[in-house]
Order: sequence, then C-alpha cells, then structure tokens
Amino acid sequence: MKKIIITIIIILIAIFGIYLAYLGDSSDDADRVTLTVSGSPLELSKVIEEIESDPYFEGYNNETVTCMKSLGSKYVFMSHNEIIIMDYSDASKLRLEDATDVYIEDIFSCRIVENHTLGTDTYKDVLYVKDVEFIKENITYYEV
Repeated sequence: MKKIIITIIIILIAIFGIYLAYLGDSSDDADRVTLTVSGSPLELSKVIEEIESDPYFEGYNNETVTCMKSLGSKYVFMSHNEIIIMDYSDASKLRLEDATDVYIEDIFSCRIVENHTLGTDTYKDVLYVKDVEFIKENITYYEV
C-alpha cells in the first residue's frame, strides 16, 4: 500500500512539473513580437554618428542617443519606422543579403528589451531586442 501511494505522489509531481513547464513556454511566446528588416546590419557606433551629424535626423532625442551609446558594440537594422539594435549572435541568425535586382526582407520574432523614441519624423522607435528567431525571408523581384 505504501508503494502505491509513493507511486501516485511521484506521478502527480511529474504531471504538475509538466504543467508548469507548459505554462512557462506559453508565457514566453506572449512576450515575443514579429519584426521585419532589410539590408545588411550596420555598426551601432556608425548609426549614432549619423544621427548626431546628419540634418535628416534633426531634432533627435538626446536621451535615446545616450542610451544607444551605453549599449556598446551592437548591430543595427533599419526597418520602415524603427531602428532595431541587437547583439552579433542575434544578428547572425538573420539571412539578410544585399542584392541589386531584388528586395529582400527578413521576418523574425524577438523580445524587446528596451523601447525608446528617436523623436524624428522618420524613425519613431529605437528597439533593443534579444532572443531573435528567424521566421522567413520575403524576396520581391524588380520588374525590368
């Protein structure tokens, strides 16, 4: 009788553990967002230099640029309205290529670690992301 009770307790603990693992996985998915980028990655330091010197970015948010400087050596992708910053290990998960006769976009999911505004009309959000997972690549061929 004692062995049966111990076996039932072990089975219940195992089921409870599996349930907790499932809850952990599903909550992780809720924190993920899907983003789209194109082109090769740029060095963060070069992007910061451009923001500070190019009239195109006139009126940028100083606090956001200071935050960008604090991230150190990272890589940047430009999307339509966002500047997306990530580590080399995450950037290397994307398959982006530069080509002359096609437009290539990479779609990926990630977690946003920090979200700031640049405050310009062109780029509104500066996102620092982690845990990049490549989803797919879209290729649009230019008509000749």
